Amino acid sequence: MKASGFSLIELVVALGLTLVVTAAIFDLVAQSRRSFDTEPDAMDRQQRIRVAVDALEHDLLMASAVMPYRAAAASPDPPGSFKDDVVTIVSQRAAQADTVRTYYLRRDATSGSAQLMRAEGGGGDAPVVDGLTTLSFAYFGDPAGSVDDECRVTPGGGVLVPIAGSEFTDGPWCPPAAGVDPVDADLSRVRTVVVRVGLRNQPGALSFEVALRNRNQDR
Repeated sequence: MKASGFSLIELVVALGLTLVVTAAIFDLVAQSRRSFDTEPDAMDRQQRIRVAVDALEHDLLMASAVMPYRAAAASPDPPGSFKDDVVTIVSQRAAQADTVRTYYLRRDATSGSAQLMRAEGGGGDAPVVDGLTTLSFAYFGDPAGSVDDECRVTPGGGVLVPIAGSEFTDGPWCPPAAGVDPVDADLSRVRTVVVRVGLRNQPGALSFEVALRNRNQDR
């Protein structure tokens, strides 16, 4: 009578199949774990970008004037300066004093990242969001020659052109108003600002364009 049970070959085959199934299960669990670990990081990066974009876009949309240097709060830059990673936004509000805000990056040499900072009025500088790596502004507006010596702007129309930083530093200068330093007349040409924002651990950079609503009513 033949003894019941498994042969050696059957045991080897069963063990091999068990190992294959077990390895597949562990691989599936590992992939799920990596996806679970990565998703919060991606959501965090999206949230940081959203905060930066919302803050800059909101103020630029309402801008009546922009200046490519620090002009708010303490330690303002001298008129006629140009920095492509700094912007001061002046917003006119009905029956209220103008709002003047400067945005810039405060860098951390150790981590290589930076905070988006906002300076406003007589208060101290306040962080908007951290984790950024780059911030830059490019300006587009009416062709050169559309602003006269008294800072009167020729009515707009046609295609906007890039405005180089050097054009904001060579005059002619708008006469100063009460409590306001003179500014380069070419700043009156600005109609659109393109903002570029980079985030730590995020490949590439995000660029978005904002048309200054109060500067485009005659176009």
